[in-house]
Amino acid sequence: MKMSPVTKSLSIDLLALFLSLIPFLQNRALALDTTSSLSLINTINVARNETDFHALLAFMSNIFPQYHQALSSWNESLHFCHWEGVKCGCRHERVTVIDLASRGLAGSLSPYIGNLSFLRELSLINNTFIGEIPTELGNLLKLQILKLAYNGFEGKIPTSLSRCSNLGFLSVTSNKLVGEFPKELGYSMPRLKSLYVTSNNLTGGIPPSIGILLLRNLELLGLEDNQFGGELPNFITMNDENNLNGSIPRQLLMQNSFQGSIPSSMESLRGIQNLDLSHNNLSGQILGFLGTFSLKNLNLSFNNFEGELPMRGVFTNASAISVAGNYRLCGGILELLLA
Repeated sequence: MKMSPVTKSLSIDLLALFLSLIPFLQNRALALDTTSSLSLINTINVARNETDFHALLAFMSNIFPQYHQALSSWNESLHFCHWEGVKCGCRHERVTVIDLASRGLAGSLSPYIGNLSFLRELSLINNTFIGEIPTELGNLLKLQILKLAYNGFEGKIPTSLSRCSNLGFLSVTSNKLVGEFPKELGYSMPRLKSLYVTSNNLTGGIPPSIGILLLRNLELLGLEDNQFGGELPNFITMNDENNLNGSIPRQLLMQNSFQGSIPSSMESLRGIQNLDLSHNNLSGQILGFLGTFSLKNLNLSFNNFEGELPMRGVFTNASAISVAGNYRLCGGILELLLA
């Protein structure tokens, strides 16, 4: 059956109209798809922001009410990124820093702190936090700085911190922590440069993992004023076996209850600048290699060292060395007043 010229012309016009609409329909579908995607992204971001918001509220709820004045800005009249002591990332509204040092806060640290998955710094120095350090801190995989010093934290250092492989600074100085230093921490923290566990009640020996930290990037190590015992660890003897390298620590503070002599393996710590082995039960002779170091300060006081003091390097500077309380030492420069 043949179409009339009029019908044929109309069909052609309809086909042309349909073809002309295709780009519009494609753009419309793309716009709808983009809008849906943006809506989904916004929904996810809102959910994430809510996670941070509720984690911060949980943090505040664990602070004793009479100390809430320092957190007076922590209310819904402000976005939480503008709360006192809180900082967020530039590209997203996720919490990256909580710095509430010396704010007079008292209470416990909420385990919901572990939900702040973008957190890079947590500083609660010089407050009155009590209770245990929550194991949920181990969920903070982006954490780089953890400062919990000068509080009243109790219990053990959580082994879960070993999951925080980006940590560069860790301080729990002057708390009430007990137990042994977690051996897991040294094996999984290649970026750690400063470690302070000073003035707690930690016991046991120093695990070999501390030696691994020293051979990686650790520059400052504070272990003093605990109850560590046993012999000083051979920090360097594992070097060949593990093919480790890195900077030598600038400072070793190790006042505890160590026994035995200074290990000869410490001769490899030539980059060290400050060495404090005072108030231990170390004995034997003071090895001459310490005089070859570029030490600014050397404190060997109140041990049981004996024999003649070396006469080179730091041992020639009375203001840089302390050997008081070692009653069987002799020799040395006149200013030290040894027999």
